[in-house]
Amino acid sequence: MKCLTQINSPSQLAEGLLRGSLGVVMLMAGIGKFMVGASVFVASMTTMFSMMSPMLITPIAYLIPVMEVLLGFSLLFGFKRELSLFLTGKLFILFILGQLIVGNMAEAQSLFLYVLVAAFALTLPKMECNCFKK
Repeated sequence: MKCLTQINSPSQLAEGLLRGSLGVVMLMAGIGKFMVGASVFVASMTTMFSMMSPMLITPIAYLIPVMEVLLGFSLLFGFKRELSLFLTGKLFILFILGQLIVGNMAEAQSLFLYVLVAAFALTLPKMECNCFKK
């Protein structure tokens, strides 16, 4: 608890909670895709977006789980905070676009909340407790 006493404001705690929550969502989504197998995920994406060229969808589908895991860890540990939050928001915008392309408006609307969380977290002061520094 000594670490929490060094935090200056509730907005810093809010930033940590928002960033941590997004980090867990991203990390678990990426790990889940790796657990089913990258080729299975890529095949499902190619099928879902059959109206588009597989040459466009395949590389994006291979990158998504990698980006989710990397951004998840970055968000959880606060590494390159602003860049991680910005890229997470951009990735969710890509997901929204994908859902709109396949006509899934309800999912696109729910994904918009993640963009709002990332954007709001960017406006808050960074949670720095220096717990591990001497």
